[in-house]
Amino acid sequence: MAAVATAALSLVSCEEKKVPDPLFTLMSCDEISVAAEGGEYSIEYNVEYPAANGRVLAATEQSDWITGINTDVPDVVSFVVTANDTQQEREGSVVLSYEYHKEGTPAMDLSVAVLEVTVLQEAGQAGQKPDPNPDYSDAFTVEVSEITATSARIAASCKYPELYWTVDVIGKNDYDFYIAGNEYEMQSYFTNYLLDVALSYGYTSLRDFLPEYLFAGDYEYDEVMENLMLETEYIPFSIGMDFNAGFTTGFYFGDSFSTAELPKSDLAFEFKLDVRETSVTMDVYPSDKEAYYYATIIDSSYFGAGFSDEYIMNDLLRSYGDDLIHYLYRGDLIGEESTGMIPTTYYYAIAFGVDAENGYYNTELFKQEFQTVQAIVSDAYAEGSMDNYWLIEDLVGYNPSYEGLIGSEDLFGALDIEFNDSAVSAVCVVYVGDLSDVDMDELYRSALVQGTPVGRDDPARLVYMSYDDPCTICVIAKDADGYNGEMSLTVVNLAEEGTSHDYGLFDEYYNAYMGGANGMDGVLVAKKAL
Repeated sequence: MAAVATAALSLVSCEEKKVPDPLFTLMSCDEISVAAEGGEYSIEYNVEYPAANGRVLAATEQSDWITGINTDVPDVVSFVVTANDTQQEREGSVVLSYEYHKEGTPAMDLSVAVLEVTVLQEAGQAGQKPDPNPDYSDAFTVEVSEITATSARIAASCKYPELYWTVDVIGKNDYDFYIAGNEYEMQSYFTNYLLDVALSYGYTSLRDFLPEYLFAGDYEYDEVMENLMLETEYIPFSIGMDFNAGFTTGFYFGDSFSTAELPKSDLAFEFKLDVRETSVTMDVYPSDKEAYYYATIIDSSYFGAGFSDEYIMNDLLRSYGDDLIHYLYRGDLIGEESTGMIPTTYYYAIAFGVDAENGYYNTELFKQEFQTVQAIVSDAYAEGSMDNYWLIEDLVGYNPSYEGLIGSEDLFGALDIEFNDSAVSAVCVVYVGDLSDVDMDELYRSALVQGTPVGRDDPARLVYMSYDDPCTICVIAKDADGYNGEMSLTVVNLAEEGTSHDYGLFDEYYNAYMGGANGMDGVLVAKKAL
């Protein structure tokens, strides 16, 4: 699952409600706090910066009394709530997944929205879900001690034994950026977090996860919280919840605290950049050639979002986990190329020292801003075709050693690319669906980011394909000076009657690319456009 973001949405009023990212807005005025006899309900929604389909991809009920989910109608989710004969109010949720574009970039993420549904105890009592019980305003105590650079001891308790609850911390930077004192946004943020944790432990339902996660009311929490980011301000908090992810209390926030600093080295860096329209080649020169450091190119949005240098360094290092040592450098870094960038867009070259033993940064963040150059359109041109394709089952029958080629699709197509005289290389990508009607500028940028480099003299690629499943071949050629030409776009729809039975020809394709050093890495899979 790609970079899963999550958003908790309460469907209990007809005012539009939106979460910061992804931009998912409820448009329906139907209250989903429903009468006990149940019934059929529908919710209208809107996704800003949607993917090509612009709609929910899947929906899953998280409660056995919510059934019949239907997402066939664009921008509408409908479902059936069965009658409530439990003699008590019950709460459940529907989890939606959909794709969206990040604002101002071609990047696309898969996102999840949690739709909360409340069914009342008696018929005829439909109304809004009540606010958390104000009588629980004094429910919690939270104290922090033994603060180090990456840990703190948290002691917390709950005054009311009938509650289920938990305690955690939120970075002050995150709180200021996402929450800003808004209780609803904090609920959204925390439900996001719970879903991420649940997924990481293999749970697909909060209803299954929360009984294992929440504390009973009389539990005394006193533990050292590890893996905090150094030099970072945190706010501890407690919250009461039920097993359906409903909030039974307001958030209680303790006093903020900051993790300690670590000693810094005097390591410094100089950059040399060769900037082009969609790429940059970076040289990095550290003052100490034996010291470990991290260097990369990042989008300027890191800084535009208001994140501190310390936050950025922490966030980058933590993303590698135990594999961090494999991404550190020593000595001069020469000729490090980053591609797939957008012309006339600002980026930063960054570098900072890292203590390789404990994985923490030990210098300030050195950075150099640059802007990619204005696109110069070359006359270089290349075009892809797929005239030859084989049924994998037939190939295995012809040569049993091809059994290892069996994948998720039925066919192998040979992607041949023809270059004009000016083209020396290209990037190529095969997208799912007929994209001839989409925004060509956006598709061009997507192809640059997702495309696979191919040289003029490289053998043809093999692509996993399916019958009667339209795909779009995009190829962008590059000339000897490194400038990109116009993109060629070819829509293919492989019909069964066109299947090749020339297995000797397949042997030639296979031996030319996959049979060499490239192996299975040479196989392409059709992608969804960004």
